[in-house]
Amino acid sequence: MSARVPTGLWVGALVVALAACIDWPEEDEVCAEHPDRCGADGGSSDGGADGGDGGRPTGGDDAGPYVQVKVGRRYVGAAGELGDEGASSSQPPQVFQLDDAGSPLPIPPESVGLGGFSFQAPPGLYYVRHGARHAVTTSRSVDLAETRWGRPPGDTTGATTLVGVDMTELGTLAPWLVNDRLELVLPALSRWGRLDFGFFGPQVGSTSLGEIATKFVPALADDPWLDTGDLEDTGWLVQQHARSATPVDGGSPIAYLSIATAGEAALTGFQDERVLVSAALDPTVSRQVTVDWNRPAFQAHAPQGFASVTADSRFTLEVLPYGAKADLVPSPLLLELAQDATGSLSALRLQPTYGNPYPSAWPVTANFSYRFSVTTKGADWTTGEAAVTLQAEVARVLPLAAVTSPTPVPVAPEVLPPRDFKVDAQAASQSRLLSSDSPVLSWTAPAQGNVSHYVVTVLHVSRSLPGWPYAAAEYASFVLDGDARELRLPSGLLESGHYYALRLGAHAAPQWSPARPYRLPQEFSRAETLSGVLRAP
Repeated sequence: MSARVPTGLWVGALVVALAACIDWPEEDEVCAEHPDRCGADGGSSDGGADGGDGGRPTGGDDAGPYVQVKVGRRYVGAAGELGDEGASSSQPPQVFQLDDAGSPLPIPPESVGLGGFSFQAPPGLYYVRHGARHAVTTSRSVDLAETRWGRPPGDTTGATTLVGVDMTELGTLAPWLVNDRLELVLPALSRWGRLDFGFFGPQVGSTSLGEIATKFVPALADDPWLDTGDLEDTGWLVQQHARSATPVDGGSPIAYLSIATAGEAALTGFQDERVLVSAALDPTVSRQVTVDWNRPAFQAHAPQGFASVTADSRFTLEVLPYGAKADLVPSPLLLELAQDATGSLSALRLQPTYGNPYPSAWPVTANFSYRFSVTTKGADWTTGEAAVTLQAEVARVLPLAAVTSPTPVPVAPEVLPPRDFKVDAQAASQSRLLSSDSPVLSWTAPAQGNVSHYVVTVLHVSRSLPGWPYAAAEYASFVLDGDARELRLPSGLLESGHYYALRLGAHAAPQWSPARPYRLPQEFSRAETLSGVLRAP
């Protein structure tokens, strides 16, 4: 998630915030001094289903008075799952409950182990926070660690930033078309992105580019550091080729992009701020997928209470490197079909083709999405000030096998948006000045769907300079269990005088677990609604 971390200090959370500056003892040291918190012998204990002989369990609903919290990063790669324990030490998690005024009541950590924190919290609902992520839960084990692909980064001494790519021995392209693009996929380094040719792109119809230099545009807009150890890693260079397919029921051809040529890419060296890549492209084996999409069933659930709503529809096939969906980094695409959906769209039955150069063990998901864009203003904005655009989505993600059966069922949402969304007992869509910096959000369950969990995203609405248009950026998020019907935002989260908006999403994900609230399984459905622009008092 690209999120702006709140800068306002929670007065009552000072004890927990100082945890980053404390030289916390190792878990074995804590156990030696306080054997009642660990195993009977004073050493670390995994506990048991009943907690053992006074031991501290590692998590689950039987963890007694202790809440176990994991943060940091988790890397899933060819060697399995690896932890990057150092990522958890710079910013420890916070656990707190709220008093009657909405102010956080912090619970200091009892002990710190590698990648894990232990808090003695009373039973009941509590908040766990790490950065911009929050879980609001009763679970006694909460894992907020980010999932990345590949391996933890090595020593970055002498590292370079991947801002450009020089390629040789490229091989043969499919005849280049205007909308084609090249993508460099480096799963072992948890990144991929497109190659930008600027104003000097390949000629239409060209099948050979020779030696070219391009700018790398990562799918995750961070600093993509590379070090000399990364030269041992390989990835893929793929050509996303413009194609079209005619709907099965007739009509005009529909354009889409899918992989046509691909090859393994080797990182061969560095030159200034450019990485040298050698790749040999070959045509991929052509595969076909049947898209049977009940688009009107998605389109019918736009956010309510807004005068201006537009939409676009998008179908993609995405590969999950090493079998995992990474946080922050979107999954590499095999196929992408996008259409403006502001008008009325009919059901779509299409059979596009694509190539898949990746290992056959890596799962592929089919992603159906309607993204709604609403334009709205703050209650105190002048007539001349431009409205801000907020976005919500109705989506469904399925394993590829579910859409390649001989008799596919038209895909429709499994869950609908939450209803009766309110902020402090008033319709959420109404832009206004809040009466409290700890507002209470409430809603009722969707008319359809078995909700596994809800996600509330707080959007910060701001502009870079006076007179410039407003834009919304993710600021904080909260995950709640599926039986939740309200959320109180902690006092101090919203900064006085700033503008915010809220996105509330219902998720139907049968394999979702409150112990890993931010981890989405490979199959789920999501439906979101929006608030208007809210100004913090």
